[in-house]
Amino acid sequence: MSPALSVKNLSCGIGRTTILRDITFALEPGQSCAIVGVNGVGKSTLLRALAGLREPLSGQVLIDGTDVRSLAPKQRARLVSYVGQEEQLSPDMRVGEALALGRLPYAKPWELHTRSSRVLVRSALEQVGLPGVHDRNVSDLSGGQRRLALLARALVQDTPVIILDEPTNHLDVNHQHMLLDVVLGANKTVVATMHDLDLALARFDHVVLLANGGIVATGAGREVLTAARLTQYFGVHGVVVTPPDCQHPHLVIDSVK
Repeated sequence: MSPALSVKNLSCGIGRTTILRDITFALEPGQSCAIVGVNGVGKSTLLRALAGLREPLSGQVLIDGTDVRSLAPKQRARLVSYVGQEEQLSPDMRVGEALALGRLPYAKPWELHTRSSRVLVRSALEQVGLPGVHDRNVSDLSGGQRRLALLARALVQDTPVIILDEPTNHLDVNHQHMLLDVVLGANKTVVATMHDLDLALARFDHVVLLANGGIVATGAGREVLTAARLTQYFGVHGVVVTPPDCQHPHLVIDSVK
């Protein structure tokens, strides 16, 4: 089976400043990966390069074997959906109208509001826990609800790869786990930046730790988020444990370094 997402010797920067060098990893179809690291390490820059929205300084990002930078925007939007950390839905639109824009890679603008499109939109809203908001204005939603609606639009876009920048920000703990249940259970290849190391450890197949301008560790969360690395790269003392009644490992932070 060929990788759904393959990153080869990727270097990224802003202007002439190189932020990340020689990033290499691959994900099989349906696998999930959390990108972790301290603020300013380049997580968001990397995600934009993975989505084909930022020109890398060197290297390649392949989705299903195709370089994302070689694709026209509409072709790329059929392969990868991206939800940015600061991205917003238009507040003047109705929720259903805003989500229907996720079908633009497949349809003309005047074809967005067909019966099949409405079914997709309503189904996505139900999946993210927002039934009944289809006809409400985006401006009527709370900040957390808008984040969930953005995820719903990515589901409407229906791409094999989904890229999310800090998807659980501004969500209460119930909705954090519900969002991850939805996106990680959708049989998609998912890459997400995560500040919550416990969620990265417990919910994702792989963890990539960025520091010092590159990848310092990659693999299963328990292998990456060791006590030594937590101290070295995050400045905290912690340990990974699996409580008796839990199916996933969890991170316990004891103190600041």
